[in-house]
Amino acid sequence: MKKYFNKALMYQWFNSTKIAILIGILIWGFFSNTMIQSGISNIKNAIAYDASNSFYTFGIEEYFSLGVIFIAIYFIGQGINKRNNDMFLYNGPYTKKQLRINTLICLLITLILFTLTYVYIAIMAYVKNIELMSIIDGYFNVMAIELMKIFVLGIIGILFLMICDLLFSNIAASIIGTVFILPISFITVLSKIGSIMNYSGVRKDMSVMGMIYRSIQGNAFYILANPILRRTSIRNISLKYLCVEILVMLIVIGIMLIMFNTSSKNYKIENNTKLFTSKKAERFILIILSIGGGIILESIASNSILNNVLYIRNNGILFGKDLIFTMGAEIITIGIVAFIIFYICKRTVKKIS
Repeated sequence: MKKYFNKALMYQWFNSTKIAILIGILIWGFFSNTMIQSGISNIKNAIAYDASNSFYTFGIEEYFSLGVIFIAIYFIGQGINKRNNDMFLYNGPYTKKQLRINTLICLLITLILFTLTYVYIAIMAYVKNIELMSIIDGYFNVMAIELMKIFVLGIIGILFLMICDLLFSNIAASIIGTVFILPISFITVLSKIGSIMNYSGVRKDMSVMGMIYRSIQGNAFYILANPILRRTSIRNISLKYLCVEILVMLIVIGIMLIMFNTSSKNYKIENNTKLFTSKKAERFILIILSIGGGIILESIASNSILNNVLYIRNNGILFGKDLIFTMGAEIITIGIVAFIIFYICKRTVKKIS
């Protein structure tokens, strides 16, 4: 690892992003202070109504601002003209791996700075409300979970950001792909898989995660708190469940590190005049974009028909011919529409390139 560590590259990156990082920390400090104060106000109201004194974790949507800040910092560090910067750096005394590893290290150091900012805000909030904190249950436990959440999800976000950037050869395409194309396409695909699982009767307790939780808890009733993704009371959080979620996140990080390494190897500097950095990147982006677009168009066309079928038959769960017909029709329609979109996109990219 030491041979990939370069102080000159790190100095150059932080020198070009120092203003953005400073402004980002100030903005993040404001948002995190607002978030924590809102949590304290909610628990204060709950205590006043004699409802509960348990502090709540924050939902993943609360950290949207941090994601936007990191996207801005990353692309400022990359520079406006990505093609020229890459060609200049790759022709210098640095290897591709050295450049990417140093950028990753710089982003992780930046993430630590933002995490420390959150720690400072949390401590100041505690000092400011120290009398109230004596009757609040789980404030520091929740803050520990939130710090872990910021760091783990931050690493996933950084890797996702760098992988996306390695697929596109110019800054405008990278931003559009990172912010819109890939996230929307992935969310659309996952949503469609979820809807198929719902009307085919595959419930949460039949999923892999459900089996993991049952193996921990046995056959007893349990509450699936999901503290990493959702807002939930400290009393509903089990350490065993939390460890399972952390393990899943670490597996995701491991998979993304493999994808990052693969994307780095496939990155071709000679393709900098094109839209994508390699043929594999072009194929991957066009396929995921086509599938996402196919799902969106298919959902718009068939949503009302499917809903009528679900409401009429079996309270939203389909069996036999209904299941085969509905699932088959959806998959075939998505496949046809996705193929048309792929063909159009392929022709368009060919003309642009």
